[in-house]
Order: sequence, then C-alpha cells, then structure tokens
Amino acid sequence: MIIDANTIQPDSTFEADVCIVGSGPAGLTLAREFANQPLDVIVLESGGFTSNRALKKLNEGTTDGDPYPNPRWGRQRQFGGTPHRWGIHINNSVGDGARYAPLDAIDFEKRDYVPYSGWPITREEMDPYYERAQEHVGIGPYEYGTDYWEKPGFKPLNFGTGNLVSSMFQFGSKDVWTKHHEDVTQKANNIRVITNASAVEVETDDGGETATGVRALNHAQQTVRVRATFVILAVGCIESARLLLLSRAKHRNGIGNQNDVVGRYFMDHPQSYLNIMKPTNRKIFDDAKLYDLRTNGNYGIMAKLTFNEETLRREQLMNGCYVLFPRRDHFMSEAFQSFFTMLLTVVHAQRPTQVGYHVKTMIKGWNHLAQIGLWQLQGKAPYPYLARGGWSDIPNPSSLFDVFEVFSLLEQAPDPTNRVTLIDDVDPNGTQKVNVHWKFTDMDRDTVARSRKLFEGELQAANAGSMVWHPDPYTSASSVHPIGTTRMGTDPQTSVVDANCMVHGVNNLYIASSGVFATSGYANPTLTVVALSARIADRVKASLKRVPEVKPVAAAAN
Repeated sequence: MIIDANTIQPDSTFEADVCIVGSGPAGLTLAREFANQPLDVIVLESGGFTSNRALKKLNEGTTDGDPYPNPRWGRQRQFGGTPHRWGIHINNSVGDGARYAPLDAIDFEKRDYVPYSGWPITREEMDPYYERAQEHVGIGPYEYGTDYWEKPGFKPLNFGTGNLVSSMFQFGSKDVWTKHHEDVTQKANNIRVITNASAVEVETDDGGETATGVRALNHAQQTVRVRATFVILAVGCIESARLLLLSRAKHRNGIGNQNDVVGRYFMDHPQSYLNIMKPTNRKIFDDAKLYDLRTNGNYGIMAKLTFNEETLRREQLMNGCYVLFPRRDHFMSEAFQSFFTMLLTVVHAQRPTQVGYHVKTMIKGWNHLAQIGLWQLQGKAPYPYLARGGWSDIPNPSSLFDVFEVFSLLEQAPDPTNRVTLIDDVDPNGTQKVNVHWKFTDMDRDTVARSRKLFEGELQAANAGSMVWHPDPYTSASSVHPIGTTRMGTDPQTSVVDANCMVHGVNNLYIASSGVFATSGYANPTLTVVALSARIADRVKASLKRVPEVKPVAAAAN
C-alpha cells in the first residue's frame, strides 16, 4: 500500500511493529525480508516515485578541510534511493548499475598499524549474509575469486611473486531498486509505504532508552508521525548521523552521542587515475581480457588487482585495488583528459569548473583530439573507463592499444577528526544542515606512496612493464561512497552501534547504512550494507519472536 504524506490529514499518526526510514538498497532489503510475514511494517520515504529537484535542498550542506563534494552530491530523495544516480553501463539490455564486492577478511580485523580499526564481527560471520545479499541485488553466485570465472582467453595475470593477486567485481542493474519494487509497494500485504515524508527526528520515551517512533514532515512542513516497536534508520551515512544529532528532545547532544562519537570517523574511497603502465610486451593486452567489464547473463563481471592479505600485513598497508584500462597513446594527452572531464560534466548534469583551463588545454592539444576523431570515424577509438567496458571483444587488442591506465580505489584510515556535524544554517524544513570535515591523512598518503612503489616493483620483477604515476596521491577525493559516522563497536566511547547495528543505550533503534562501517576497505559499500540489513532483519524477527524462520524474499525479477 502506498500513502502520500502530502494528501493526508496534518498531524496524522501511524502505528507499526517496524518503521524503516529510507527506501534505498538498505530499506528495500529490510522490507523484502519482512514482506508477507506476521508483522506490520511502514517504510518512510522523503521523496516520491519520480525525481523532485526541490528536495535536493534538503541534502545541502557545507564542507571544509581538503576539497570534498558538497553533501547534496550523490544522494537522492526518491523511492529507490541513490541507485537512481548510478551510472555504470553494464550493457544495453541490462542498462546501468553498480559494482559489487564484499569487504575482505582483513578489513574486519583489528590491525595494529591502523588506528581505530577492527569490527566486532568477522568476515566469516558475514559470509551467509553476503550470500543472501547476492540474491537481493540480483547478481551472480557468491564467488569473487577468479577460478570460478576463468575460461580460455580469460585468465588472471601472473606476476610471479604472488604479492599481487586478482579477484573479481560483479555488477548489477539498478532496476532492482529503482523500478522492480512492486513486491514491496503493491504485493506485500503487511507493508505500507509513506512517500513524501522526510524524517526529522527519532522520538524516544522519557528515559531516552527506547525509541517510540519517528517524526516526519511532508512537503508543506506538516507533521506525520509513526509509532513503532522497532525503528531502523536506512538513510545513508550522512543522514543517519544527522538524524541522531537532530534528535535532542531527551538526549542533549543527540541520540547515541553521549560520548561525542556520532558523525566521527567519516571516510570515503579516494580515487587515483591518470596513472600509466607501459607494458614490456604488448601481448599483455591479449592476456588481460579478464580485467574488462563484460556481461554474464543479466549481470557484469570484471577482475581487479590487489595485494594479498599477507603482503598488506607485512608491509603495514591499508587495502586498495587496481583496475586496468587499455589506452591508445593520444587518449592520455592533457587535451583529451580535459575533453573527457567536460563531457562527464554534461553527462552527469554537473556544474562545470575550470572551463577556461579545459578549453585552452583542448585548443593547445587539437592534434591529439583530431587523431582521436579520425579513430572514431574508423571505429578504432574504444575508451573503456570506470563506467563502461567491452574492449575484450576487440580482435587482437595488442595491435590497437599502447598503454594501460591504472585506476585505483583507496581505503582511507578511520580518523575521528573527519566528521559530520550540524551547522546553524537550516534547510526548507527548518532542520539544521550538516558540515562535512574531510582530510586525506598522513597515513593515507604514506600508504599510497608505498603501495605504488610495491606495485611497480611487482611489474619489474615480472618484466611486465613500468609505471608513470600521477603526481598527486589521489585525483578525486570521493567515489560518492560516504562511510563511517555511526560506527560499529563494543565500546560506546568509540562507537555508536553494537555488533548488531543497534544504537548503544537505545534498545530498539538500528542503523542500516555504511555509517556503521568501522573501516572502509576499498569495495563499494552497497553489498555490505545489504548484507548487514538482512542481518538486522533477522535480529528484529528474533526479537519479535512471532515471526517464523523463512527463506528471505528476494528482489523482484527484472
């Protein structure tokens, strides 16, 4: 059932066993786990089923520290959530989607050389939930080693020492979140979806130890309340922290913030690109097809390079991965990079920056662009990048490509000074906006420098090639993967939620978002968020007791 908060009586109150705030991957996973079971569920969504530009103002905030995107970027108040903004092209039939991979076992471990690292759960405990997550997100089997995916002509590269190893990404369509949700909105007899209702406060009893529900506002700033036995915040890392900090009626500093931890340990996955690998033997382009994004039925797969966990421990490195994109020489010119930067700005409807610089650079390098234009006319201008693959279909890639561009995603060290805080400025609902303080730490820089040296050493040991690294340790501060702010742990002095994602000191308030990550790893966070959401659903069902053990409801078929 769908209820539009803009059309109901002001000050309406609804009651439910479970109130889920947010309808993105976390919220929809929870709803699907609860669907058609003997409990009453309400899903609160700030937007509707179509995009509403006016709601972007509710995401606005400020940033300081090192340059970092405004908090409005990458978030979508619409049923289905952030996946509406996903843009990795899998193929023409599957459409656009996102990368998926689990966190590595080492990401969950306490690493003495990484301050504040260590989750209160292990990868082994997460494995059954990762398997369930695969079904929810609509991708292949829970197989991320290369063995399962190898076939003639598609084998992992061998660098001899074993320090540098290969593993897989999988790619799934965003439609499982943005289009195919009728199992929740129409078919589930126990779920009500309330759209156009922006949560602004979690309400508690007088003692502040039990959440009683959520206060929300419709687009006319009229109040809608949901009273619930369990409240689950599934609104993402930034908004989860914001809601806790805004909920001050019974908690002076905000719910869960008795030790000033809410909002801290903010992280992302900085990106490094424009790094050039010059192969010793061009045959490597024929041998590297496993590293192309290609389709496998209704999902995609692609290999990546990482250092094995023994090497990470021995060298005391944080985690990261390297993705290979073959290039013709002219594509690495400054002129083309300026052209491509401007093109992405248009494609993603962003406000262009440094326009004068990019135009001058393109004019100066007109000969490179002219050559690329000629290749385009000849059908010889493939340009695979993070959002598009297909180069492995080209006959004899070694006859076409000259170099690899090496792209990397970086794990960032958890740092309590990187944080989300409330500011005095308010949004159209009258609620305080947030500031994101983000800096690339000395440990982050050290890891990049030493990882680069080790990576190049592996290439040289295998006589595979040499590297020309971009002078900056990262070329983009954000992969739009906000992480941290409501971190998981056993000690309320340094964490916000416990091992079950329940807020310390509030016995029925859960957080289902990347905010609970104690460390970030390098993998896109969505698969882990979905797995944690399924795990929360099990805890809630066990607490309610009257819900029988059943096979989880998978995403609607696409």
